[in-house]
Amino acid sequence: MIIMNVEPVDFARELYISDLDGTLLSPQSEISPYTRGVLIEALQKGLQFSVASARSYFSIRQLFQGIPLNLPVIANNGAVLFSAEGVCLFRFCIKDETLEKLYTLIKALELTPLLSVEDDQSVLYYASDCSPNIARYMKIKQASGDPRLTEISDVYAIKKGIITLTLLDDEATMGRAFEVFQSAGFTNLNFYRMPLPDIDGLYTLTVISAEADKGKTLGRLRKHLNGDLHITVFGDHLNDLTLFEEADTKIAVANAEETLKLMADLCILSNEEDGVAHYIKARLDGR
Repeated sequence: MIIMNVEPVDFARELYISDLDGTLLSPQSEISPYTRGVLIEALQKGLQFSVASARSYFSIRQLFQGIPLNLPVIANNGAVLFSAEGVCLFRFCIKDETLEKLYTLIKALELTPLLSVEDDQSVLYYASDCSPNIARYMKIKQASGDPRLTEISDVYAIKKGIITLTLLDDEATMGRAFEVFQSAGFTNLNFYRMPLPDIDGLYTLTVISAEADKGKTLGRLRKHLNGDLHITVFGDHLNDLTLFEEADTKIAVANAEETLKLMADLCILSNEEDGVAHYIKARLDGR
């Protein structure tokens, strides 16, 4: 049901942060016309709103074309915080010694990684001999005009500035890789396995530094903006758990994982029903 009987937004003291896939975005991984209209209205009225996503900054900005986001954006599952203009404010890189162990395990699994690097510029490296599934994904990224894409003969030669290491294959293969990584005893890494929004049937397994997660980066964003802000977050997946832990008000969409629903202060309509937008609209209207 649509949330009613809510207090009007306090534009000066409130900050809204939403996950994207499964939360703000439709099941087609798009911003629906209704949600787009609500966000434009809310931002024009002064709502402090941003996103925390597993997506890259480039992908986020593509989705929000025509929507005037003017606050920093949490990207790559919290591994990096970008200004609204695309300047890297904070980043958490995978440590060198950990990287070598990861590379050994990935080679043994006969997989090749995608490497997101934040150094002098943003780069997404992929191997010349990558799998057919990665090649298929790269064609989609190329068609989108993603400027980060860089083909390289030896992806394992990249050692510095890696914020995320991503594997991509079918669900069973990513499940096996996840078990291998978990049993390897890493204490300084976080692992996130989830469906790939762009291609049905494929899953990603993303590795980031344990120093980085959505919640920790949200804490940095809070300090960057104003430590007294009341933060409301929206989420659906287990990678939103730390986001919920950092927030003052936690809101789960109806299609969220049960673990998040148990943590939530409120459950709203699903992403298919524009739940986040309906909640924001109700707050804007003070009803």
